[in-house]
Amino acid sequence: MVITARDILNRALVKSTILGIGQTAEGDLLGEALNELNSMLYGWSTPRTGIHSLTKETLTLSSGTASYTIGSGATFDTARPIRILNAFIRQSSVDYEIDIVDNDFYDDLALKSTAGRPYYLYYNPTYPNGTIYLYYAPDTNYSMHITSHKPLAQYSSVNTTWALPPEYEDPIINNLAVRLGTMFGRSPNPELVEIASNGYNDLEALHAAPPNQVSSSYPWKNGRYNIYIDEYRR
Repeated sequence: MVITARDILNRALVKSTILGIGQTAEGDLLGEALNELNSMLYGWSTPRTGIHSLTKETLTLSSGTASYTIGSGATFDTARPIRILNAFIRQSSVDYEIDIVDNDFYDDLALKSTAGRPYYLYYNPTYPNGTIYLYYAPDTNYSMHITSHKPLAQYSSVNTTWALPPEYEDPIINNLAVRLGTMFGRSPNPELVEIASNGYNDLEALHAAPPNQVSSSYPWKNGRYNIYIDEYRR
């Protein structure tokens, strides 16, 4: 069975008692409910919540180009990441890790146009497109693999097909029902509020980072030695 955003919205509106069983929303009510759904999903996608789409992608770097926009219609034409978790370059079947650094670290790097295999990546999540900065500037057309957090799917219309795993369905419907009820002046059902809260917490737990299982006997567990700058860096 194909589920659309319309189906999700109607179920949430019935649970919030804005609609009765068997009724369906139309017009402005449906549009406002869709806006609230998208707003909720985007809010859930912030780094603070940890509910997101974990995405692995392969991007082609251009020789001599140290910065790239990423997002819809950008140099890397894909959904704009919230943040980039890790990256590496695969060359002749060997993977070379790229350190993810912050703005201060990147700004302190001298001679940013120096060519070589990229060793550092700084991601600036500007909007509507983010920007990836690399150091060194690629000296050839490398393939870079990244893992990033991306926002949960947004729905451009009520007829858009549901694009999330089934475990998201009930938490989204229940939390949306609570929000819609509040939005339209309905007192939330305490039982529904509890169910919605528990469902949200389950999604957060689902996306929580797994415990570090690297043995403490390995000296590089909390850092790496950088041969280029003769420094052990966490």
